Amino acid sequence: MKRINENGRLFGKLHLFDLLILILLLVGIVGMALRFVGSDDGVITPRSATYTVEFVEKDEYFTTAYAIGDTLYEKSENMGTVTNVEVRPHQSVEVLPDGTSGLVEHVTTYDIILTVETDNLREHDGYFIGSQEFLNGTGHTLSNGFAAAGGTVRAITIKE
Repeated sequence: MKRINENGRLFGKLHLFDLLILILLLVGIVGMALRFVGSDDGVITPRSATYTVEFVEKDEYFTTAYAIGDTLYEKSENMGTVTNVEVRPHQSVEVLPDGTSGLVEHVTTYDIILTVETDNLREHDGYFIGSQEFLNGTGHTLSNGFAAAGGTVRAITIKE
């Protein structure tokens, strides 16, 4: 009996093209399974860290929205506990009436800087809290269950 007949079927039953598609499909399924189910290089132990988040040009409402002891969340991930809140009037460089530029203090908007402590920082190809990548300069929307605001990470200090 011939292995491949005149119609291109293997052992007269399976077409070679069908076999090739079946093999590619199986390789893809195995590859995806290894990608999503495969074990990591090792167990990553969460570390303690302190970080600051700056909320810029927020309304007066936000000056009292965050308090020391608040637990912050982003997309249901626990991002840590607020240990310090600093509120100051927002300042920007504006053109003054005499044509020069100067620093102007706004009376209706504020900058809020939160210092936050977390025990959930993981270090593996970057810094992560839950599924959120956490780097200096990244933006995050943090909520305490009462208010949510978009801020920028300004500093991260990892505790040894």
